[in-house]
Amino acid sequence: MLGFFGPSVVATGGVAFHLFTIPAIIFIVVSYIMELFCYLTASVLHLQSPFTRIEAIKIARSASFSIAKAKEHLGYIPIVSLEEGLERTTADFKKRYYAAQKIKGQ
Repeated sequence: MLGFFGPSVVATGGVAFHLFTIPAIIFIVVSYIMELFCYLTASVLHLQSPFTRIEAIKIARSASFSIAKAKEHLGYIPIVSLEEGLERTTADFKKRYYAAQKIKGQ
């Protein structure tokens, strides 16, 4: 989270820090157990699992993206740098977030 999202979190007033890491297999197994428990007790407790095993697998999966092939094969040239794109995204997020808070407070 900190690598890509950290600067946006900090820029919008949040605190970005790394507390601890849960091994993926443990996260997936615990998610499966929670999902199974909620399924088995659905008629009595009416609970919904906060994470499903599919969501756990998606979260645990590592992903990285590169525009190198788009540059090489398609001649793509970014309009703005990654830094400027993050600044614009953060500014837009702040504007929308505070507008939503204003509407919510009325």
